[in-house]
Amino acid sequence: MSRGAGDIGKRGGETVDLRFFASLNAIYDTGLVPIFTDTGGKLVDPGGLAGVEAEIGAYGQHSWRRANLGLDYKGNYRHYNQQQYFDGSDQQLRLGYTYQRSRRLQVSFQGLGGTYSQGFGGVAGLAPTEVTGGLSPSSALLFDNRSTFLQGAWMLPT
Repeated sequence: MSRGAGDIGKRGGETVDLRFFASLNAIYDTGLVPIFTDTGGKLVDPGGLAGVEAEIGAYGQHSWRRANLGLDYKGNYRHYNQQQYFDGSDQQLRLGYTYQRSRRLQVSFQGLGGTYSQGFGGVAGLAPTEVTGGLSPSSALLFDNRSTFLQGAWMLPT
């Protein structure tokens, strides 16, 4: 990790003020693997799936006289037209802060966190009963392959 705000929120190496963005995309995915099998015990191939994905985000840096804050956030939600149990969302946030108390004393903090999924349904773990073979939604959490992560650091001068 670089020190404090570092390059968090910069684009093309240039510092930018806080900016927001949003997009709506058509998606087509292949190779998705379901959690269920057919009556013969073989995995069912859902083939190519079409859907939509909405994305929002914010990035940028703000500087004060002795401090600098950097932000980089991106989140999305996917919805497939025929196979809703492949719906899911991804979120990621990077945040950095640097405070320069004096010429020799600088304190920096930096954090990274997020969650990625190929969840089953709009809310991870709520799978349709026909997908999970009649399991209740709480039992379907067994099949939620969401990955959540968090990392942080703080630095003092050496």
